[in-house]
Amino acid sequence: MTSGELDALAIARRQLQLAMADELYSPASVETRVQLGLLASNIALAERLGPAGLREPEPFRWELPLLETFVRELAPKARGTLRLLCDEGGSATPARLMELTGAKSLAGLTNAIRRATHDATRDHPHSGLPAERALLHVEYSGRPNQVVVRYYVDPDVLPLLKEAINRVEPSE
Repeated sequence: MTSGELDALAIARRQLQLAMADELYSPASVETRVQLGLLASNIALAERLGPAGLREPEPFRWELPLLETFVRELAPKARGTLRLLCDEGGSATPARLMELTGAKSLAGLTNAIRRATHDATRDHPHSGLPAERALLHVEYSGRPNQVVVRYYVDPDVLPLLKEAINRVEPSE
């Protein structure tokens, strides 16, 4: 810790000591005692975790085994749509995907992909927020009437996704 940084744990510890000393001279309300107990438990937890418990988690990254789990979670129709999207270079307009799949709407397919993404990554360490682990991204037009312009997969993930799809369901 540099001299310009505050040691929040030391400050909390000192505040707890002062509050406990005041408690000897004037009894505190139930609410104050509960707050002191919570402060004490937070200090104890922070001391037990130490600096390692305060580190930022590593960012979420899609890897082949997890992508295979994701592809297995997909319904066959959604898996086929994702394969078509990959064959289009990882990006396609809604009109193009509807043309390729013959679907009148993509809502069910995109919801199935979102649901499988969530199911496959739910228990993954460092999974972060759902937006951070999205596999199928959506680009919208500007306001006020936002419309889907295209669906796409990150270029870094695309080769791994193609391989995962081919491992789970080899193309004929």
